[in-house]
Amino acid sequence: MEYTDNTLKTLYIWAADMLWEKLEQDNRRLKAELKRIGCKVVESKRHDDPSAVYYDYWLRGYHDEFGIMKMLVVSEMSMRLSGYISRVKEDYKPSKS
Repeated sequence: MEYTDNTLKTLYIWAADMLWEKLEQDNRRLKAELKRIGCKVVESKRHDDPSAVYYDYWLRGYHDEFGIMKMLVVSEMSMRLSGYISRVKEDYKPSKS
């Protein structure tokens, strides 16, 4: 196989598309579950804390808010990304013939 930048670029684009599809599947499933139980979550604009992101939520007539530390979000994203990569690798394992 001849090495070209185009070959690797195509591979990277394919891999990114597969990862994005897995992420979107989980996102759609989560949104559907929140809708099913009647929970609405929106980002809060009331806080100026640069180290956290705050959200308001409504569920069964109750309203409250919660915050997520940004460093925890980065850590969770890293773990989930490695999980998505594992799922893509499982889905596209070459068959041994």
